[in-house]
Amino acid sequence: MKYSAVSQEYKLSLVSGGKPVLPRAANPTFVDRNVSCITGDQQNYIVPFNNQIKVYNVNTRQCVKTLKFANNELLATIFTGRDTVVTDILLGDISQPAERQEDRLVTLVTSRGQLVVLKYVGKQLEQPRFFQLATGEDTVYKVFEREGKFKVLSVTQDRQKSKTSFDYHLSDLQFSAGGDAAELSNSVEFQDVLLSSWSTAETTLVLLQNDKEHQRTVRVKSIFDDDLGPLDLQFPLESLFPDNNSVQQAQTINRFVTCLAVDNSRSQLALGFASGVITLVSLTTKPDQDMHLRYLKWHIDSVLALVFNDDSSYLISGGWEKVLSFWQLSTNMQQFLPRLNGIVLDVQAIGKNSQFYSVALQMTENESNADYQVLLLNAADLTSKLSISGPLPVFDTKIADFTQPVSTINLNSGAAERKYRKKLLKTKNSDFTAFVDINPVTKQLYLPHGTNLQTYDFYKNEQVALQYLTDSIQNHMGKVRNELNVKDPQIRNLKVVGPGDWLVTYEVDYPPEDLLSSNDLTHVLKFWARGTQADETSAGGGAGTWELKTKVLNPHGISSPIVDISACPGENGGVISADNNGGLKYWEFDERENNWCLKKINMPNFNHFSNSVSTVCSRDLSLVFHAFDDKLQIIDFDSFKKIDDDIFNNGGTGDFTMDSEIKIIKLVSETVLLVATETNLMTLDLLSGKLVSALDMYPYVHGNYKNSHLGRLISCDSKSDKVALVINEHLPGKELKYRSHIIVFNSTLTAKLGDFVHPDYISWIGWNHDTDFIFLDISSRLGVVGTTVNTEIADEINREGLLDALKPASSSVSANADAQTQDSEDHDYLQQLRAMTLKKGENGLSLADDDEEDAAQEIIDGAKTGQTLNMNSFSNMFENIQNVTMGTLFDNVMQVLQ
Repeated sequence: MKYSAVSQEYKLSLVSGGKPVLPRAANPTFVDRNVSCITGDQQNYIVPFNNQIKVYNVNTRQCVKTLKFANNELLATIFTGRDTVVTDILLGDISQPAERQEDRLVTLVTSRGQLVVLKYVGKQLEQPRFFQLATGEDTVYKVFEREGKFKVLSVTQDRQKSKTSFDYHLSDLQFSAGGDAAELSNSVEFQDVLLSSWSTAETTLVLLQNDKEHQRTVRVKSIFDDDLGPLDLQFPLESLFPDNNSVQQAQTINRFVTCLAVDNSRSQLALGFASGVITLVSLTTKPDQDMHLRYLKWHIDSVLALVFNDDSSYLISGGWEKVLSFWQLSTNMQQFLPRLNGIVLDVQAIGKNSQFYSVALQMTENESNADYQVLLLNAADLTSKLSISGPLPVFDTKIADFTQPVSTINLNSGAAERKYRKKLLKTKNSDFTAFVDINPVTKQLYLPHGTNLQTYDFYKNEQVALQYLTDSIQNHMGKVRNELNVKDPQIRNLKVVGPGDWLVTYEVDYPPEDLLSSNDLTHVLKFWARGTQADETSAGGGAGTWELKTKVLNPHGISSPIVDISACPGENGGVISADNNGGLKYWEFDERENNWCLKKINMPNFNHFSNSVSTVCSRDLSLVFHAFDDKLQIIDFDSFKKIDDDIFNNGGTGDFTMDSEIKIIKLVSETVLLVATETNLMTLDLLSGKLVSALDMYPYVHGNYKNSHLGRLISCDSKSDKVALVINEHLPGKELKYRSHIIVFNSTLTAKLGDFVHPDYISWIGWNHDTDFIFLDISSRLGVVGTTVNTEIADEINREGLLDALKPASSSVSANADAQTQDSEDHDYLQQLRAMTLKKGENGLSLADDDEEDAAQEIIDGAKTGQTLNMNSFSNMFENIQNVTMGTLFDNVMQVLQ
């Protein structure tokens, strides 16, 4: 089936979401994985996402600038697909040493060897400066800088060699006199690199290599010839182990190096092992003497992150324990920062005198996707300045680019992941759908994430809260070694009830393994009330926190799961839970009992089990539609029993048998019910009790989605009675690439109102209880299909200095004022306002300053002038300013004119 492009009122825009990029995490030879950057004034923190660049203010903890790739033609061309990512960020235009402008420009380095100069302050450049480096098939990962000199680190993998070793190339980067061209020269090659890192000052490179005899060698080499002089030190890794090895010390696991670190003075080298031991090596020892070694023991699993601070007084380490460990090297004292949200993948000391620590976390409880979180910590008191993450969806099937960090109990995870990737290439019908629900009032998205719940604001493009809803070891500390085999409770389903004041969750608790009761699962239904007190630990001041009100164990009986939960309409509406044997239960909040209670029961009336179950209530709460396997029943809500056939006119019936299993049912309008089976998408007329239309879907969705997961790709607009359908397809070829179609129909599926193509797999689509459909793709990006696209979310955010231009000349001038006045593209809003509102003299010149103030005061007092000042006067001028209401702008303008 091919859909022709038609003219419709619906539009598609990819405007929100995304996740932080850790490009070097995909290469197992890199220890330094985070590519975030802090500005020279320590005020802004620049974080790359897979669909944008976000600039956060450290003091206000808000995103003040968003550089969306889709809004720029050059960036949209460069970052097409998921293959090209940002691998490094340098402040200023590195091609212009005389006018670098580090306070407003930034140079992005991509994995394909492209250099792009962008503005992170003020209006974006229409034609950014662009350079393409001739790197061949190499992947560019890092650009080192020292006193105006640049070195480019690129990596290539020889398929004939080991899959865990790479060849590194360190080349000089030079620009032409006019800064119009860039070229690489004097390349130095490092073969068979197993692991790599560099000092905090980015002057020294440390490598773990395989030599010609396949022996591991540690190499410490200076990147630039600086004041410390050139350095190229090599020694075998075996020299770090005692000669009289015991049986335990001789094990391979205790000799597996997982991370490296070297200090700025080149005097100390730290090696982290999979056993959890950290070895400190003194590099000041003479070559003919034995190396001075120290052992730091606290970790009980693999050490994944190591870094020295600026003056080498502290060594910071992290791993599977979800704890940052601070080793004071002079006193052997140790401090900890526990209870982080994920395992520590990377930690870096950044800023002047290591003022901040940049920490990259991975939330490993989600086994389907690599969920990253970036933290910015104050080095003085270890308080969190920023916590950055994108949407955290849990896909039904593990995606191909998911990598599990090295653990002592899972050293062969890399081989298993490569085998799984080959399996995905052969399987075209993989289910990558995700569960998401929308709050009808706040429009916030709820994403269950293992044991916790993420609340994400689509329009602000920020995480509101991340709250644990279950009890497990993972919530209080990191799991290590055999604890990784303990399976935490999983949130399977949730529904927002009423006007967003109640939340119903369904979770499954797993007993320990290797017991007679290991297969006896516990099913828990929980009812949550919106919290009234602010939670200081969550973003948004407790706006997304929930308080447990009622907890029901095994609500449908022992070992009887809840397959579907349906929220009933109305402010005081309840929920209907359905099991896999045809049973229904209606739950409602009882004001007298001050608790949630079971109000109605419909006993199982089928003699077999099925996971193809779906329920929905009519808008007037008079009927309940229950789909079980291939049958559809209509139930009277008051009696909670199946209605009789004679209630319908024209020979209608209250019991239907479809051609195959019913995947999902949805209410489109008051009189139309949408029924999706394995083969067809049909509409049922509730007045006549007959099927009125059908759409053949067998060639597109057969075998793709499990149980009711097809419902995640179908959404209904209850206001305009429209239906949105997503069809995903696997593109042919050796790479895992997908494409999706979003089709908008009318309520009876007889007319197509919109047809859109998205170049990635869409995991979920839902109606935002207004006019638009919101969708989530496999890259955690959020988009919208609607009749009107809000420019506030489509355009890039530029909040920093938003109202500075409206301040009077006597106000304090910011540090960037001189640079901003030099930009010809920036508008002088104050002059435009005065030109619009103030009278002119008889000779055409502006009035004196005193007269200007009098005229402004007259306008405020209501006096009429040549042009009346009102809200519409500023609409055209400020129509693209984001997340600031016109009322707020109007108040600030009035303050200026005073």
